[in-house]
Amino acid sequence: MNVYSRVLALAAISAGALLPAQGYVASPRGHLSTEGAGISAVFGTWSDARFMFFDGELRGIPGVLRGIALRVDSGTHTIAEVGRHWAGVTLDMSTCELTRLTATFSQNPTTTPARVFSSAVAWPTLNGNPPTNPAPWGGINGGLQFPFQAPWLHGGTGDLCLDFDFQRGTLADQRLWYPSRSEPYVLDGFTAPSPVAVGTPTEFGLSKNAGGCLDSNAPRGWGGSAFLGTQTDAISSTVRLGLVTQSTAAGRPVLQVLGLGGIPSGTAFPGITCQPLFVDLNQPTALLPGIATPSLGDLSIEIGPIPYRTSYVGVPLWLQAIWDDSTTTRPRLTSASRSAVPLEPAAFRRAMLFQSDPTAKNGTGYGPLTTPSYQPVFRFTM
Repeated sequence: MNVYSRVLALAAISAGALLPAQGYVASPRGHLSTEGAGISAVFGTWSDARFMFFDGELRGIPGVLRGIALRVDSGTHTIAEVGRHWAGVTLDMSTCELTRLTATFSQNPTTTPARVFSSAVAWPTLNGNPPTNPAPWGGINGGLQFPFQAPWLHGGTGDLCLDFDFQRGTLADQRLWYPSRSEPYVLDGFTAPSPVAVGTPTEFGLSKNAGGCLDSNAPRGWGGSAFLGTQTDAISSTVRLGLVTQSTAAGRPVLQVLGLGGIPSGTAFPGITCQPLFVDLNQPTALLPGIATPSLGDLSIEIGPIPYRTSYVGVPLWLQAIWDDSTTTRPRLTSASRSAVPLEPAAFRRAMLFQSDPTAKNGTGYGPLTTPSYQPVFRFTM
């Protein structure tokens, strides 16, 4: 039985999030009629570029997609945001998995891409404020919308992959638009909290220069210690555990014990007087053997990524390690560390990949990037 099932040992709680059919859905959620708190000035910045957006906001919302629209930011624009025209823009739709994205465009779709849009596109010069706040979807001339030429069925079980390819762009003021020349166009964007939450570990027992069990040849002269790190990632909806022990016998075996229960006051362990046992061996445990580093006697083990479940949140996990003294071979215990899986942040599940070099558009891009400023607010027509 693997670590995931033995240690977490919890029933998964699945919450179906099917929403009723509706005309429009915004990504991120909550932005349909509300201005985003940020800006996005990357999409549509080059004359010949590829933009691949990965969107997990519609996971769990099956339906037929019929179009995508954007809007400019409601702030004051300057005439520097010159109008532009592309002789050809295509959009291919497919599904993807935000947990397995790469910088290679062709490796991200998990279903066969379908061409849903192919047409010339024109965006107007921006100057002053839009007529409404938030600005109208699709722009004042309709150029910021991409009506699908064929409907695309979203089953709701995967994340969306939107693959835009912009070709042969020209500027309204007739300046030469070199492929390497960026001409930002400020669209409505969003801000997001950090997608990563980190648990707070608590140490039990003595370690390091405070005492505890000291190996006869401890390079640092410290007592053995343990640190248990826990984190959740809302972008990939996963959990990771980081198990670290320090100052055991350098280059020798060490056994890390990860348990679902603990004894805060400690209990005696046969043959060891320098440190009590804190992990409750009567509760589910996982034994993780390893070899400490030859220089400092440290060992790091990472568990995950594990699919996130709300039933994991707040469950105390305990880590402690045992080793044999490098000279006397007597057993020794590290201090113990207790932590819990934190609640997944309410972060938006978005990412993007882009390539502004037209000679490299069929290969790799920059990213995947999860920074909100790279990603505009979308409105899906369903």
